[in-house]
Amino acid sequence: MRTRRTRSDRQSISWVNRRGAARTVPMQVLVLGYPRTGTTSMRDALEILGYKGVHHMEDIFANPLEAGMWTEAINARFFARGTPYRREEWDQLLGHCQAVTDTPAAMFAEDLVAAYPGAKVILTNRDVDKWWTSFCDSIGSVVASRRYRLAAYLDPRALGTVSRLGKLIMSVILGPIVTEAGAKARFTAHYEKVRKIVPKERLLEYDVAEGWGRCAHSWGRMCRRWTFHTQMTPRCGARGPRRRRPSFSAGLQSRRCSRAF
Repeated sequence: MRTRRTRSDRQSISWVNRRGAARTVPMQVLVLGYPRTGTTSMRDALEILGYKGVHHMEDIFANPLEAGMWTEAINARFFARGTPYRREEWDQLLGHCQAVTDTPAAMFAEDLVAAYPGAKVILTNRDVDKWWTSFCDSIGSVVASRRYRLAAYLDPRALGTVSRLGKLIMSVILGPIVTEAGAKARFTAHYEKVRKIVPKERLLEYDVAEGWGRCAHSWGRMCRRWTFHTQMTPRCGARGPRRRRPSFSAGLQSRRCSRAF
C-alpha cells in the first residue's frame, strides 16, 4: 500500500538538476487552487490515493535546483523575459510527477491545461476573506519574519535561492505592491480564468473541508479509511490550540512588509 512521504523525507535536501530530464510517469492531475485553499492537504490525499510524485512548493525547498527553472518560467510567462515554457520544458521540470498542487505550478494554469490535455483538474477553493486571513497568518507572517530573512541570508545556496523565488511568486499572485484589495482581486481573477479555460467535464471545483470521498469516487479511486486532515487552520492537540502567528495583514503597506515581498 502506498503511503505518504514523511516530514523528514520532505525536509531532506537533494540536488537534482531537472533540466534535460525526460518524463517518466504520465501527468494525471492538476490542482490549480491558490496556496492556503487546501493544496497541502490535497497533496497528501493524492499520495494516499496512489499518485506517484505530487509536486508542491515544499518540493522546491527540498530540491533548490528546481528554483532556477521555475524562475525562468515565471519571468518568461509573466514578465516577457525569455521564451514561455512548452510541453518539452514542463516534461523536464515535472516529468517525475503525476500531479501538481500549490504554487508555483498553479500559476501556470493555462499552460499546464494545454500541455496535458488528458489530466483531470481540481480547483481547490475557499471563501476569499478566509483565504486572505489564513494567508496573512501563515505564509505572510513567515516570510515577513526576521528569522526567515536571516536564515535565507545565512543559507544563500538553498533557502536563499528558494526565498528569492518565493518573492517572485508573491509578486505575481498578490501583486507587485501587496494590498488586501489587490490580492483578493488577483485571487478572484485566477479562479475565473481556470473556470473559463477548463471544460466542465474535466474540472472538479472542490473545498477540502468536504473530505476526500467525493474527489476519490469521482475518479474511480478507492476511498480508504483515512481521516482527511486539512491544514488550512491551526490544529488542536493535547496541549490545546497551536498558538497563531501574529497577523501581518494590518501592516501590509508598511516598510517592513514591503521589504518582505
